[in-house]
Amino acid sequence: MSQRDSVVAIALYEASFMPVCWREYPETILDYFHASTNRQFDKAAAIKVSWCSYFVHWVLIQARVPAQVKKGMAGDFGGADSVSRFMKHYGGRPHWGK
Repeated sequence: MSQRDSVVAIALYEASFMPVCWREYPETILDYFHASTNRQFDKAAAIKVSWCSYFVHWVLIQARVPAQVKKGMAGDFGGADSVSRFMKHYGGRPHWGK
């Protein structure tokens, strides 16, 4: 199975068989935050932030995709949002991917 197929399979499994929402699976979402930031979160702190990019990062980790993303909080990357973790900076200009 290719890495792409693994990423899709893991994301689909997680979304299909464990419908993730704060009400029913707070620990699962907190796991996404921890995988992306190396920090422990409680629900009160994490619920203030959209968890979608943390989920994507978690899926990439589960699929063993070589790291192209940085761990940390949105402000750690010089960007205004969590998506900044998926960007590499060259001469101050952000670029997606490699």
